[in-house]
Amino acid sequence: MYVIVLLMFVTLGAERDALEVSHKDGKLLEFHTYEDCYNHVVENIDDLKEFAKSEFDGAPIKKILCVQKY
Repeated sequence: MYVIVLLMFVTLGAERDALEVSHKDGKLLEFHTYEDCYNHVVENIDDLKEFAKSEFDGAPIKKILCVQKY
């Protein structure tokens, strides 16, 4: 399974700099393939950016990754 992880540009010493996106509209976001995960990111990039900004007080996204969940 693959999940979406957002890496953020935050100040040095910040408590956290990454966020796993686990749900959207109450639906679990886990993908069977990297391609499914990537396609979801492409189709929902604006929503992901807004979600990240709300969680990190307006900080910009550094990178969006689809990573294999272990």
